[in-house]
Amino acid sequence: MNQIAIIYPIPMDSVECWGTFRPFVERFCYTWRKHPPLEDCEVIAVCCNGMTTAGDEIHDLFWGIPRTFMRYDGRGADIGAHQYAAKELAGNPFMVCLTSRCYFHRLGWLKPLADARMRYGPHLFGCSASRQGGNLHLCTRGYCMDAEDFQSYPDTILSRAMGAELECSQNNLLRWFENQGKRGYVVHWDTVQWQEPGYFTVPNRFRNGDQSAMLIWDKHTDQYRNATPDQKAELEIAVSP
Repeated sequence: MNQIAIIYPIPMDSVECWGTFRPFVERFCYTWRKHPPLEDCEVIAVCCNGMTTAGDEIHDLFWGIPRTFMRYDGRGADIGAHQYAAKELAGNPFMVCLTSRCYFHRLGWLKPLADARMRYGPHLFGCSASRQGGNLHLCTRGYCMDAEDFQSYPDTILSRAMGAELECSQNNLLRWFENQGKRGYVVHWDTVQWQEPGYFTVPNRFRNGDQSAMLIWDKHTDQYRNATPDQKAELEIAVSP
């Protein structure tokens, strides 16, 4: 099994930006310690556009967590930071790419992803799928691949808009993997699905029930959890029309 690198981007463009995202970084670190991954791994904390903005504070937040800090001076937001890390990391780690608002709700959240990589090989893995926007895609919140695969992706992500296109455009990352003869797997606690309709049949998946089948939660799971019944119905339809 490849080494496992958890790629966690931290927006630090300004004091105001850091003030907005600091609570989410705190939550990430708190829930990591409360719900350990149960797999050997290292967090690559990618400080985006200003590692010194928060001084030593950012280092203190990660106490007890195996981590390496990396600076990314680019405008590609989360996915740009993931791609940058893929090119900078030594070897060919299995990358678990998170957003700044990702967090954990159950012990051993990393193990199903590591087991899926061991069983199926170097494919694209994710925690949820969606058709929002019209194109089937794996959501880029807890998506995983070998670093070599991201290194071979032909375009450099230079903006947030390019990252959004990589996630859910007609020529998205799932489609790119399929064009390379590989698959996209959605991994839940007790099952792995690699195509429709399986992506959208697991109970308590993304925007379904209490979403407890998901390995990792983020702002989109929170949005659904906090929505009214009518809003939930709209969000469910958006995922799988």
